Amino acid sequence: MSFGRKAQLFPEGQRLCLRAPEEADFKAYRHFFAEVSERAYYLEEALLPLNEAQLRTYVSGMNEGDKYLAFSLVEKAGGKTVGLVNLDDIDLRSRHAVLGIAITDPSARGQGFAKEGVKLMLAYAFGELNLHRVEISYMEGNDASRALFNSLGFIDEGCRRDLTRRGNSWLDMHIMSLLEEEYFRTEGDHAARIADSPHQ
Repeated sequence: MSFGRKAQLFPEGQRLCLRAPEEADFKAYRHFFAEVSERAYYLEEALLPLNEAQLRTYVSGMNEGDKYLAFSLVEKAGGKTVGLVNLDDIDLRSRHAVLGIAITDPSARGQGFAKEGVKLMLAYAFGELNLHRVEISYMEGNDASRALFNSLGFIDEGCRRDLTRRGNSWLDMHIMSLLEEEYFRTEGDHAARIADSPHQ
């Protein structure tokens, strides 16, 4: 099924906008990537701290070629960077990708920025990139991510059992996805306009 709807190039929300990571953004990312406890339920790989040089290499790699891209999540009022949202494993022929998000500024959490950031990236993914499917994964115990993606209409697809070890425990990685027809059914013809109230 083809939809042919186009979002504005970089969608803007009520409070946030997307832009390519800049030099000044690394300060906002530093705490999240330096503290392994921050990433315990975000990433499946071994929890290793990243120094600033490693962080720059890591984030730069998110925008290499056609397979990966990342945006900073920036408050429209004041220009403060609150997090990072990315698409990995982009396949423009089969039109699918994997979405990830992190609110890297601890003071910005609990204010609905993650939901607004995901909606902005979905508008870009299904609009500008014309993707058919967006997948996410969340680790067992990350109840906030599960609730977030459930609220946006993502469908459970199953889990990769005992994928990651944290301490002495093995944790499953759960998979969810959203298809373009499901997205546009919810968003209608105003998919690029994010109209949530500030605290949703």
